[in-house]
Amino acid sequence: MAMNLYDPPKGAFWGEFNDRPLNQDHVATLARDFGACLDNCEDKTSLDAAVKREWIKNIENAIETADGTTVNDVPLMELTEEGLAVIKPNNLWILSGNHRRMALIRHVTDLKSDLADTMASLDKIEVEKKEGDIAGKLGQEVERLNKKAEGLGERIESSCKWVIRLYDRGKHSRISGD
Repeated sequence: MAMNLYDPPKGAFWGEFNDRPLNQDHVATLARDFGACLDNCEDKTSLDAAVKREWIKNIENAIETADGTTVNDVPLMELTEEGLAVIKPNNLWILSGNHRRMALIRHVTDLKSDLADTMASLDKIEVEKKEGDIAGKLGQEVERLNKKAEGLGERIESSCKWVIRLYDRGKHSRISGD
């Protein structure tokens, strides 16, 4: 399944089982590389998560492999009411990918900044439009900026998600707070 890593479910918790400290240089390198190749939809780069089946509302939509798909084609994990309640005290264990998560946050933040700059440029042109007609080069620039903004919006949407491999914690697993 896929999960939003930019805004993960409340209770998603990294570091319970892989508690190595974040290497900020590695995070920065990953974030830079994500600009050219965001490999968020491959089995070999999936994140591992330990859940209980009953926490996942749409578990029947889970797929065997993400290879050959896009992250937007992979079902987004939806939690049941029980799942939402149980995971809140840092109980949705994400077993891998903390560096990738932090790099993805930087990457998406950069994309959002680029989108804000693009929208500001469009707003500036709107002011100029009120003062005169948009035609010729100014009209072409509006078209270019609109396409750029649309593309950035699509990249932001797909960049926020990452494929996760689900592992069933079973009936007798330790749950925080028990």
